Amino acid sequence: MHQLSFREGLPIADNRETVIMNGRFPLPGRRPIIRLLSQNDSPLAIRRALIRCWRVARERRHGSSWTSKRASRASAVAFTVALLPWLMVTDALASDRDVQTQLQQMYTDAGWRDVRIAVDHGIVTLTGEVPHAWARDQIEKEAQRVSGVMNVVNDVSIMGLADDTTLKKTIETQVQQWVLGTVFDEVSVNVLSGTAVLTGYLTTPYKLSPLVDLVARTPGVRHVLSEIEILPDSAVDEHLRMTLAAALYRDVAFGDAAIQRARPIRIIVRNARVTLDGRVRTNHERTMAEDIVRGVAGVLSVDNRLLVTDMPS
Repeated sequence: MHQLSFREGLPIADNRETVIMNGRFPLPGRRPIIRLLSQNDSPLAIRRALIRCWRVARERRHGSSWTSKRASRASAVAFTVALLPWLMVTDALASDRDVQTQLQQMYTDAGWRDVRIAVDHGIVTLTGEVPHAWARDQIEKEAQRVSGVMNVVNDVSIMGLADDTTLKKTIETQVQQWVLGTVFDEVSVNVLSGTAVLTGYLTTPYKLSPLVDLVARTPGVRHVLSEIEILPDSAVDEHLRMTLAAALYRDVAFGDAAIQRARPIRIIVRNARVTLDGRVRTNHERTMAEDIVRGVAGVLSVDNRLLVTDMPS
């Protein structure tokens, strides 16, 4: 609680709950007048009330026999100096309330009702829980966009909705069904204590951000660490990819694989060197796939990483 007081022969101007700031003026022989204001008052209302008090006090001083013009000017200067910090404080308080109200409405509309907000002189502290890492990053970005926010402290935690094994299977299914993924991209997933680690290859850099967002939106994911390599932009490699896919998936042995949404065999081409990744049903298919790739003109080498596993029909 702060008190604004100065000595003058006037009655109490108001009697509200919150006293504002301390600014005492050494004018002798008068009892203090205290202008009480609430923090709920707007900055404009506070300015007007304080200025009215000052004007009334100045008029009374001019009418007193002991008050000189020099004393009046000195009192006015002292009052102005004392008033400036309070006006800054009231602006900060009003701004903090506005920021908190705006953020609370934004988070409620987005469905993040468990996020708690504290604002102190433009510094926003976020606590509570959200379902995944994307939401935690998003609430921080939204807070940084709000006018009046100086800094954001993000202490929001992620709800533990699944164990690492279940989380890994969920993410792998999402990656296999990812609309931007092709037979020429390969992404592997590992999960450790809620952190999803992505490795593999993408043909173009614009795919990386949507992939990370996809994984970060998975409920239970706390962090996403990308170790994805972007393959070189090469016309030779692009031509090889098209030729290899046509040769491999036209073969009768892999005809059923060609119609599956998640192609089981991935063809990674890097500087004319080919890596086969994925799975096949038999050792014979594994060998046949490698032979087909080696028979394509322009291929410098083949790294066969195909695994023999049972695959759903």
